Amino acid sequence: MSLFTRIKALCEENDITVNALEKHLGFSQGAMQKWKTSFPKADNLAKVAEHFSVTTDYLLGLTDEKNKPTQEDRLISDFETGYDKLDADGKKLIDDLLKRLLSQQ
Repeated sequence: MSLFTRIKALCEENDITVNALEKHLGFSQGAMQKWKTSFPKADNLAKVAEHFSVTTDYLLGLTDEKNKPTQEDRLISDFETGYDKLDADGKKLIDDLLKRLLSQQ
């Protein structure tokens, strides 16, 4: 999905037109239409991302995740990756440890 297509989709999800977004962000009328064939300045891209609370990576199509992962999300992902690499004994050790920790709460 192209940059402009993602912005247009976000506009539709938020009940705003592209023209209204341009006006709200202080861009000239039709500025975003030009982004179909060229890239915006980094600060303009950042303004759009901030407006919709998404990452610039999402707007550029580098990821399908709209929001930055939180520290907790990264920790969970790292844990899952590490857990999958463990042998059966290692997994049992982690499972037992988690059960003990959770029973203490």
